Amino acid sequence: MAGAFDVGIPDLKAFRKTLRGIEGEKEWAKALGRFNRDVARDFAGYSMSAAQSMGGQQAHFANALTGRATQREARIEVAGPRTPKGKARANPAFWGTKAQGNWIGTSWDVGVTGQGPYAINDQIARRSVEIETRMRGVIDEVTRGAFPGGS
Repeated sequence: MAGAFDVGIPDLKAFRKTLRGIEGEKEWAKALGRFNRDVARDFAGYSMSAAQSMGGQQAHFANALTGRATQREARIEVAGPRTPKGKARANPAFWGTKAQGNWIGTSWDVGVTGQGPYAINDQIARRSVEIETRMRGVIDEVTRGAFPGGS
C-alpha cells in the first residue's frame, strides 16, 4: 500500500520523540529537516531525469515532478504548474488513467520496482541503499552532539 518508505531504521518516530526532550533539540530538528529537503530535491531530479528518458507524456510532464519536505518527511509530488488544471494534466502521466486501464491506484508499496507512480517509485527503489545510507549519516551527525565522547 502507498505510504512512507521504510529506510530500515527501527522506530525512527520514537527516536525523533526522544530528541524533542533533549537540550538543543531545535538544531537537531533543523538537521533532519535539511536532510529531508536535500533528499526531496535530489530524488525529484532523479525522477525528472527518468521521466524524460521514458518519452511520451512522461517526458512532456517531467518538470511537473517536485520535491517537498518537512522535518518529518521527504516526498516527490506531481505538482504541475501552480494551477489545478496544470496538475490535473500532469497526473495521468505518472498515475495512469482509469480509461486506459492502467490506473496505479493505492495498492502499491513505496520503493518497489514496477509499482507506484511511473518514474518516481522506480527511482526510490533503485536508490534505496543511498537513502538509507544518507539517513544513517544524518542520525550519526545529530547524535554526535549528544554523545561527544562516543565512537
